[in-house]
Amino acid sequence: MSPPGPPELEKLESPGRNWSRPECNVVFWFNLYQLDKFWRTAILRYFNPMGAHPSGLIGEDPLGIPNNLLPYLAQVAIGRREKLSVFGNDYNSHDGTPIRDYIHVVDLARGHIAALDYLKKIDSNSGLYREWNLGTGKGSTVFDVYNAFCKAVGRELPYEVAPRRDGDVLDLTANPTRANTELNWKAKLTIEDACKDLWNWTTANPFGFKIDNYTWSKFADYENRLHTITINDFEVSVINYGAAIQNISINGQRLVNGFTNPEDYKLSNNPLFGATVGRYANRISKGEFSLDGKAFKLPTNDGINTSHGGENGFNKKNWLGPVAQRIDDKKVSLEFLLVDEDGSNGFPAEVETIVKYVVGESGLEIEFEATISESSQHDATPINLTNHTYFNLDNSSSINGTQLKLSTSEYLAADNSNPQLPSVALLSIKLASTLDSRDKPYKTLVKASKPDLPITLEVSSTEPAFQLYTGDFTNVKDFKSRSGFCVEAARFTNAINHKNWASQVTLHRGENLWF
Repeated sequence: MSPPGPPELEKLESPGRNWSRPECNVVFWFNLYQLDKFWRTAILRYFNPMGAHPSGLIGEDPLGIPNNLLPYLAQVAIGRREKLSVFGNDYNSHDGTPIRDYIHVVDLARGHIAALDYLKKIDSNSGLYREWNLGTGKGSTVFDVYNAFCKAVGRELPYEVAPRRDGDVLDLTANPTRANTELNWKAKLTIEDACKDLWNWTTANPFGFKIDNYTWSKFADYENRLHTITINDFEVSVINYGAAIQNISINGQRLVNGFTNPEDYKLSNNPLFGATVGRYANRISKGEFSLDGKAFKLPTNDGINTSHGGENGFNKKNWLGPVAQRIDDKKVSLEFLLVDEDGSNGFPAEVETIVKYVVGESGLEIEFEATISESSQHDATPINLTNHTYFNLDNSSSINGTQLKLSTSEYLAADNSNPQLPSVALLSIKLASTLDSRDKPYKTLVKASKPDLPITLEVSSTEPAFQLYTGDFTNVKDFKSRSGFCVEAARFTNAINHKNWASQVTLHRGENLWF
């Protein structure tokens, strides 16, 4: 079947036309397809999206006065607007208000995924230009939506009837038959679901995405921003690149090593300042391991070993987000997401990783979660996550004079044949078989202080091991030897290659691994 061309093609291409308008973009893609039939283009016609994600983490935050019904009603419900204006109550509908096809944003998102799946199934030697309506196929009046939202809120909301708007018509309802049949997609959620989810978002975020104590600014570009949480005199800044801690300060006193120039984080001699380290923190001997009877070989980047995920580890990628949440009056959290592809740096399985920073009066908490994506080709992968912040209590050029008190005198000696790895003689240590360390008690690993300095730093963790770096070999920009110390809490080095430890760092499909 030949795809139809867009209507009034000549009119849409007339001089002075605003090419940012949707119909003009449609013409562009149609013309591109006509010139090169290998292009695959899905044109999705939206009707009236509304609602929010059921989690309450993602919602609509319009700038200025909302132009759509539900966002305006939500602002009326929380007192930001006085009342709703209903434009016309003399239409030929059951209650006199106009009829529209309202679709839940989650159904709309599912429609996009269905369209992408459809395009992926097209033969590689073919292209496509095709249009689909994404709607419910069922119209609802303004008062239908108003009543559903009032029910979700639990009270009647003020409104007034205003004159009709020029250009408004009685009924705009989708015919989604093509999307239902060809994309195997159908809207499942109701206007009641959308109203309930929007009210959940609104009560959690009464002023939209603006969160007290949280600000962001452009660090390098809009993919790499600087996110700052300030609780009283305690401040933490994180960037998208490597989901790295760029700054921690108390009363304006900087406590960590970090760059102000975004490009410096990409330097080859950057010792991963503040970064989230993965997919596998620390070293894998000779870059070799086996999973489910299959051997894997990774590129090495630390002598004969693979260290910190390889040359393109988590520390060198822009993380998505963050989702910022106010937990209570004294805590704000930031969650960053990274989807690491199957085969990235030689590792099997596509992995979704979340790092969560929680900033409060008492300090900073970091939590990691990893899962294998449903679409992953492989079912298992080794994973070990940590943070690589370097501390300096007085922001001086050296940590000399800093007193470090460790929680243990036990240590794993180095292997003579591979000094970066623990000695085989000490590998009889056994741990409980669990992927989730959150229920383990926090243990203080290191206490750091400096004479005459009114600051004491404590680093605690639920992890079974840690390494302490004194930064002797640091040499990058203004940061030289011993400019900071790092406490790397994680699971045992090279754990994937030892039967007593491997279960702690082996993630299978359907499992969640927590650090």
